Amino acid sequence: MSLGSTARTSSAALPVPGSAPAAAPDPVVARARLLLLGLFALNGLTFSSWLARLPTVRDELGLSTGQLGTVLLAGSAGSLVMVMLAGALVTRFGGRRVLLASTVGFTVAYVFMGIGPTVGSVAMLVVGVMLNGMSFALCNVPLNVETAAVERRMGRTMLPHFHAAFSIGAFVVMLVTTFSTGPVAMWSLILVGFFHSIMFPTIFTLGIRGLGPLTEEGSGLLIMAIAGGALVVVQGWLADTYGLQHSFLLTAACELYVLFYALWGSKATHPLAPPEDEQQPVAIEAAG
Repeated sequence: MSLGSTARTSSAALPVPGSAPAAAPDPVVARARLLLLGLFALNGLTFSSWLARLPTVRDELGLSTGQLGTVLLAGSAGSLVMVMLAGALVTRFGGRRVLLASTVGFTVAYVFMGIGPTVGSVAMLVVGVMLNGMSFALCNVPLNVETAAVERRMGRTMLPHFHAAFSIGAFVVMLVTTFSTGPVAMWSLILVGFFHSIMFPTIFTLGIRGLGPLTEEGSGLLIMAIAGGALVVVQGWLADTYGLQHSFLLTAACELYVLFYALWGSKATHPLAPPEDEQQPVAIEAAG
């Protein structure tokens, strides 16, 4: 279902705080927003399940925590390669086909990541981790562009407060993971993945808000920053030196910066208008 020319020519600038509230969003746009949140939540669920298995993977392959961190850098390398191509692929083939391709990539990646430790093959695990990183980059560029487009059509945003609330939750459960043991530590670590799955769409939408024709490039840079794995080796060294649980204090500190970004760092100063030929978001087509 098309929203018509009115939606296409609406201003990209979001409402100024204190201005009159926007009209109720179109039901189709509201459903599209829920669909996108569902996709991000599924990504978070798969990520958290893989995160919970990392200690088992390390033990089955006989790796130290630092060596496992080096293996995980393969995912960052795959993301960095794919993020350079994702924007062009979305432009050439459209968001729907790119999302489908990334879904297939995720499926194959998790098969390799599951079989590799079972058969004792580090090489198979590396292939799976790299393919997972490539699929992550391929998936998130169209998802971020879609999320920003849907938000513009809603004409309002509550993302900074939403994002701040979940960053606080992630910080709290990270501390629980660090200082607890047994099932409590396990479930708190899984909850970290849950909070991150909600934070991802808000981080991306806040980060590319107001970029206009530069939205795809900005989305790619965000994925490079997230998937770059700059602190993976550092956390691996902390885990080998001070213990795995205490190494999560590093990520807890990162959650505090995420909270700062939600409340202050994400404020756009000079937003750009969207391109005149902006395509209908795939999520809105699916919701209609």
